[in-house]
Amino acid sequence: MKIKSHLEKLNVLIQEYNSVPVPDLYKDTYSTVLKAVLAKSLDFSLFIYKTRSPKNSFFYSPFLRGLCEDLITMKFLKKHFSTDTDTVISEYILYLIFGSINAQTMFLKKNAPLQRSVTYKEIEGMIAEKEDALKKLMEKNGLNKNKIFPSVEHMAIDSKLKPLYDFLYHATSRMVHFSPNVLLRMGWYEREGPTVFSSDNFHSYYESFNKFYAPYLLVKLCQSFKKELNLKPNFMKEIKSIEAKFTPYVFYPELITYEEMNFKRPKDGPFERILSEMANMPDGDKMISSLESYLKENENSDLSKEQQTIAWIKKYF
Repeated sequence: MKIKSHLEKLNVLIQEYNSVPVPDLYKDTYSTVLKAVLAKSLDFSLFIYKTRSPKNSFFYSPFLRGLCEDLITMKFLKKHFSTDTDTVISEYILYLIFGSINAQTMFLKKNAPLQRSVTYKEIEGMIAEKEDALKKLMEKNGLNKNKIFPSVEHMAIDSKLKPLYDFLYHATSRMVHFSPNVLLRMGWYEREGPTVFSSDNFHSYYESFNKFYAPYLLVKLCQSFKKELNLKPNFMKEIKSIEAKFTPYVFYPELITYEEMNFKRPKDGPFERILSEMANMPDGDKMISSLESYLKENENSDLSKEQQTIAWIKKYF
């Protein structure tokens, strides 16, 4: 079964997990936000698989960074704010809102002075008050008292997700910050040219990148918060089926490709081709799991992994 089919099943099952009774909305802020994080992650994965505009994939990729930061931050808060998770989130919400109001006021004052908008005369003092409240919460929970909120990089290290964060940071920040290599990647030419620049020239790359890492992050999220979200076996069954698609033997979309560096992509040897073909078979996940168990059982064998795999294939088939 393909990932899209599992996502569609999850989209039915999620009705049990993506809502909160109105009277309870602010009683358990952490739990409420976590449910929103789950809905956001699944919605994006489904959108990527259902979109009829794959040529716009370039513009969807930066969203992966938000999904990654949601995962990292919620893991960090769960670990360090066992009794203050609701408070720190509530204070941080107000800090962000007040900061946005101030930025909005400054912008509209200059560009649309007659337009009415939400504002407070004491907005800077309100921001400072929330900064102090957050610093006190940091100190109370054994963190840096001079920080309003930890950096995502710090939280990623603490949550043992630094490699994932670095990878997706490099993948997505290049699209939201000035990055001449990404801009030039938009260029394409046939033979003598001319070079034509368009965001859809490299769209197949971004489409495959998004289709791989969006559900990858969804799996990581559900694994990390299975207990907190009270995810039932039928929900986790679909998550595990998606997880099985991310074996070490499938192709992981790269940040920098051989092609864009004008390097010749190495050809897979017989062993790699066998694993790749197996991973893409209808029962590929079961076959790979069986192979991994076989290799583990025979890890002290004098045979190489390639020879053991051939032995397993003869036994399996």
